Amino acid sequence: VWAFLLIIPVGFIVSDLISGLVHYLADNFGNSDTPIFGSTFIEPFRSHHDDPGDILKHNFFVTNGNTFFIVAIGLIPGIFLFPTSSLVWIGLNIFWLVLSILTAFTNQFHKWAHHPSPHNLVKLLQKSGLIISPKNHNIHHQASTDKYYCITCGWLNAILHKTQFFQRILPIEKEENAEST
Repeated sequence: VWAFLLIIPVGFIVSDLISGLVHYLADNFGNSDTPIFGSTFIEPFRSHHDDPGDILKHNFFVTNGNTFFIVAIGLIPGIFLFPTSSLVWIGLNIFWLVLSILTAFTNQFHKWAHHPSPHNLVKLLQKSGLIISPKNHNIHHQASTDKYYCITCGWLNAILHKTQFFQRILPIEKEENAEST
């Protein structure tokens, strides 16, 4: 039982990493004309930097629809590949479920980080570090937007920034992308 509880923080960490990687890619590669991803993912991320409060104007479905769709596609293999016949498979199912739920709601957590007066339960989740807090996320919006990309819970932001993780695995030339941001 205790081993299964350890799986939950791993789901948080992986979801945070995925959110950071997607955010880094959307902020730094391609543009609004990029096939498939341009208008759906890249443009919203980039326009959000011009007007961070714009995210508050979207309803639940606009905020979360694309992410829910991607997660639903990712859940299908989990349903068929992770039978529940052993403890290992049960553990993988728990991990997959935690990862899927957190990833599906990442944009909602991000939206709440911009909300001037979120619900008390949301404030509690932010304060506890279970979802991204305004304080953690605001670092991304200060001066340049080249740091603190993780928007699920933000647990990885400080260490990934300090190690320049994203810049090391996918270096960019700012001059090339300046006109597309």
